[in-house]
This record gives sequence, structure tokens and C-alpha cells, in this order.
Amino acid sequence: MKFKIASLALPAVLAVALHCKAQDTSLLDSAQTIDTSAATLEYPLAAWCQASQQDLVWSSRTPNLALSSMFQDENQPAARRSVARAAIFSAVIPGAGQIYNRSYLKGLLFLGAEVGAWVAYSKYTDKGNKKTEEFERFADAHWDEQAYWNSVVELANSEGYQVDTGNLARLREYERSRFSHYLPESKNQTYYENIGKYDQFNAGWDDGSGEILRRDSQNRLDYTTMRRLANDQFRNATLSSSLAMVNHLVSMIEAAYSAHKFNQAQTKGASFGMKLKKYHEELMPVLAVRVDW
Repeated sequence: MKFKIASLALPAVLAVALHCKAQDTSLLDSAQTIDTSAATLEYPLAAWCQASQQDLVWSSRTPNLALSSMFQDENQPAARRSVARAAIFSAVIPGAGQIYNRSYLKGLLFLGAEVGAWVAYSKYTDKGNKKTEEFERFADAHWDEQAYWNSVVELANSEGYQVDTGNLARLREYERSRFSHYLPESKNQTYYENIGKYDQFNAGWDDGSGEILRRDSQNRLDYTTMRRLANDQFRNATLSSSLAMVNHLVSMIEAAYSAHKFNQAQTKGASFGMKLKKYHEELMPVLAVRVDW
């Protein structure tokens, strides 16, 4: 038998549907309870249900009317998902929060992106290291530090600054006062950068004129290109690691949002059915209409 909800012919419908015995309706008045997430209207019924103790429940999430036990709440809560747990899982391992939310395809996509980013990072870092070793060997073979200092001595003497190659400390003092850059004492990253980048180190290249502040060495130009290629690999590695960090963040936000939306969806809708309320120390059946948003 189908019932039209809009009619709200409650006493007649319930008398037929539930086979309840009528009692004095003057005992109870209608009550209404409203909170921030749900509104519940309760209509007391002057009837006791028979031994079957069945009630009629309708929900907007199910198109049809269904019977359930009077002693069972009409809105059994679904298993909720922890927003914090979903976010933490994805913050540690991208995709783990999606798998927790049972979004397996999303989880595999985030996990695949994470693996791909770190594989790319390892690949580009390895290429950068190999390119670095290559240009350092090239510099050691084609740039001579002593030839550079000899040119510095010639320039200093021409400017009336008396130094010689035997007094390296005085040479370095002149170098710092005369040029914007200096040659480090050890072959570190700055050492290999400066000898190819600045014209004052042109004199040390074996195919140049031997003069400071010139740009006439092809080996120097080739060396600069080799360093640029190495730096390109390291930049790609940095980009890959940055993408991995972004993947962590996006996965974490998406997992938390999906868990929140899932929990929110469990409480939305409208339903009504029979509930038992205590009145004058006795249980009284009432019809409850509930709307969640």
C-alpha cells in the first residue's frame, strides 16, 4: 500500500498501517526540536502499537517506504571517516588518505605521482653529478692557476704595485682590491664557477692570449656550456622534489575534503517514523519528522 506524504493524514494512515489502538489524544501536545544541523518535528500519537511493534519509516535517501523495528532509531549513522586521519595519511604517503577514503583510483594516481617525482629527482641528480665531474676534469686539464697568477703579477707591476709570484698572500690581497671576484684557495664550487664565469680568469686558459680581462678562449666557452648543462640537470632535480612536496599537500587537502564531504552526505536528507517517548513514566509512540542539511 502506498501513502502520500503530503496529505499528512497521520491518525488515519497510522491506524491502517500500524494497526494501533486509539487512546485519548488530549494527553500530549506536539513538540518540535531544532538544532544547527537538523530539524525534528515530533507528533504524539494517542495509540499503542500492537505486539508486532513495527513502525513506518520513510527517507529521502530511499525512494520507497520501509518497515523497521520501533526500538531501532530511524537514522542509524553510517560509519564516519576521520578527516584528520585521512589528511595525516596523505601527508606521510600521498594517496594513502585516498585509499583510506576508499577512492582507490585517486590513491594510485597520487602514489604514482609521488614515485615518479622522486624517480625523476634521482635521475636528474645523478646526471648533474656526472656533468659536474665532467666539467671539473675539463677545467683541471685546461685551466692553469699558476698562469693566472703570473698575469696578475704583470698587471700589478704595471700599475706600480710591487708583487711577485712567490708572495701568494700579497697577490691575493692585490686581487681582492683590484677585482670584484677572487680565486678560492681550494677547488670548491666557487672556484669552478669563477674560472669560467669572469673575464679576469681568462689568463689561465691554455688556448687564450694569457691576458686578464679578455674573452678569447674557446675552451673557456666550452667549459661554460658544460657547467650550464650540469646546472640544468640540478634545476630539474629541484623541480622534481618541489613537485613531490606539492603532491603531498594536494593529496592531504583532497583526502581531508573527501572525508568531510562523505561525513556530510551521511546526515543530509529527510525522514520520518515512529519513536518511543517517555510520558508520565510510560512509553508513548510518536511520529518524528527529521530534516538534516
